[in-house]
Amino acid sequence: MMGPGAKQYVVARPLYSEDSFAEEHEKVYRHRKTTLDHIKQYFTCDSKRAKNAALSLLPVIGWVKIYRLKEWLLSDIVSGVSTGLVAVLQGLAYCLLASLPPWYGLFSAFFPVVVYFFLGTSRHISVGPFPGLKA
Repeated sequence: MMGPGAKQYVVARPLYSEDSFAEEHEKVYRHRKTTLDHIKQYFTCDSKRAKNAALSLLPVIGWVKIYRLKEWLLSDIVSGVSTGLVAVLQGLAYCLLASLPPWYGLFSAFFPVVVYFFLGTSRHISVGPFPGLKA
């Protein structure tokens, strides 16, 4: 007996014979690829694949298209200058600690940022000379 507020579920399924089920749900046979088919597909290049390869090698191409120049440029310049000053001073201080000429610190502060601009994938990163901890 069901009490008040009890839920009742009704399941309705179509009635099949073996022939009608086989007709409606026909088996799909998958074409097996040979090793040669996989190699041909791997080395085939179309415009979409070339675009994806370029975007994966140079992520700057992807975000330059959506960059809002008027909205973001001033704040990016301010943050770039302040981060750059910290990186240059940190590089100079690290060279003094390592007993190296100061221009090594300038190079280590400048070139990683330029390389990361073209090849990097994160917008929020600061690269430069950082002393590593050794156990």
